[in-house]
Amino acid sequence: DLNKVKSLVGRGANVNYGRRSGRCFKGATPLWEATNQYKYEIASYLVSKGADVNKQDDYGWTPLYLTAQKGPWTLLNYY
Repeated sequence: DLNKVKSLVGRGANVNYGRRSGRCFKGATPLWEATNQYKYEIASYLVSKGADVNKQDDYGWTPLYLTAQKGPWTLLNYY
């Protein structure tokens, strides 16, 4: 939910923090997760707050690469 993300960022959450737990996608950032889940408003907001579209997860995938692979390519306009 975009409002929750705005609230967290407003309280100082790091938009480039890479997740360190879980079975898959370690190192995934909030932008990576938003992109993977097709949450484009959230992705756009995170980019506007300085999220790095080239920050790699532990497997070398970036939000930019993920978008190029999965689409829709209109999201690339936000990057």
